[in-house]
Amino acid sequence: MKLPEHGTVAIDEIDESILDNFELSNLTAHEAYDITAIYNRLSERLTLLEKFAEGTDENLKELNSDYIQLPEQSEERLEIDVRIRALKRKWGIFQRAKKRDNSEFTFPVSVNRLNEFTISNKYAPYINAGKEGRAWVDNWIIEQGVTMIKDQETAFHLVDEAVQQLEQLMEKLQSVQNQNEWIAVLEELQITVDKNAVQSIYQIWINTELQEFRRLGLFKKWITEQEEKVLLNQGSMEVIEGKVIDKFIKSDE
Repeated sequence: MKLPEHGTVAIDEIDESILDNFELSNLTAHEAYDITAIYNRLSERLTLLEKFAEGTDENLKELNSDYIQLPEQSEERLEIDVRIRALKRKWGIFQRAKKRDNSEFTFPVSVNRLNEFTISNKYAPYINAGKEGRAWVDNWIIEQGVTMIKDQETAFHLVDEAVQQLEQLMEKLQSVQNQNEWIAVLEELQITVDKNAVQSIYQIWINTELQEFRRLGLFKKWITEQEEKVLLNQGSMEVIEGKVIDKFIKSDE
């Protein structure tokens, strides 16, 4: 397979040869960059590449010019990383990316550094959980009483166990039998809802096709949107300059 090639740096070399000199602060603050457009363009190219049974690193060079413009810790960059690595494994050319100096991760390490360690290793189950999901995973592991992680195998095992728990809770949302069960699942997901809006939101939930909510972040966003609508309809909140506020909060003046 021969595809158009752009750029001169292999994906495996990006971390050390380019990003060390790339000022992400300028990227994220500058309006000239459209991160969504860059991500969509990369996603379309990867979708095309994924249709081929064979390929080489040379075929991935066309992604470099866009890839290096995605902020390093962004959701978009992490998802593209996972797809590139999966494609390399599929083509049989996968080589572990050159690591930065990971001496800082000499085990044992504090559980508070689990997020940093797991993302630096591009661990797919953790990344695919999304930002809110990763925060839930971190908190769940800490709640199990874990303070130190003795080795890499233990770190990945803990993440796998937490992700499985999160997935089970998201699935349980689809099969709750009553409002109390629904509220109990929300509590386990660490989601709080105004008591004046709970019943109305639950009724919306059980009467709507909501199978698309597989990520915690999407569900939390939906809850927030419904809560605002319900409270606005009840007259206990109002919108001023696009912001929802408590209608009965008095000014300090």
